[in-house]
Amino acid sequence: MIIRGARQTGKSYTITEFGNKHFEGATHIINFEKRIDWHSVFDLNVDVTRKLIIWLKYKIKLFLLR
Repeated sequence: MIIRGARQTGKSYTITEFGNKHFEGATHIINFEKRIDWHSVFDLNVDVTRKLIIWLKYKIKLFLLR
């Protein structure tokens, strides 16, 4: 999920609370303006292996909605 909006409006707080309620706290907030290395995750040319390496490097858990 990508959340965009003005600064200091509660975006991170809202996502953290939503994650705690629905995903047992398994949320990971990434600031794409500061983390240029994450931009490639959305490139069409990036293969599944590269995406998995990124997910494993940052210990991102994949899970289903309850």
